[in-house]
Amino acid sequence: MNVLRDGLLASLAADAPIRARLKGAYIYDGVPRGAPFPHINIGECETKRWDTQTSRGLEHIVTLHVWTREPKPREAQALLDQLDAWAAGAVVAVSGMRVVSLSNIFWTALNAPEAGLFHGVMRLRIVTEPVN
Repeated sequence: MNVLRDGLLASLAADAPIRARLKGAYIYDGVPRGAPFPHINIGECETKRWDTQTSRGLEHIVTLHVWTREPKPREAQALLDQLDAWAAGAVVAVSGMRVVSLSNIFWTALNAPEAGLFHGVMRLRIVTEPVN
């Protein structure tokens, strides 16, 4: 669902506290080679229909990945906290759809010592319906 990914990218990039914490707009849909750290990547997206007899819509589970070079989880956790604050009031514009709800359902910071990185993972639940 590329229009959802585009909406998420635009909303995240427009969030000044996230940009400040990243020290730039390092938010990607596919991380380019040599991307600076820290950065956020929009990862996996699982979509399911929730149609009823009178309504149509989709439920999306989207994974956001946070990557830092810090040897401790503090920077990754701070970015996850900032993403959680963004999710609580996020406005995401999706072409042809209305975002009914957006909520953070899970987050964690994991050590990736073999790469010298910390990896934060956040899952969002986004419900959309077509614009009539």
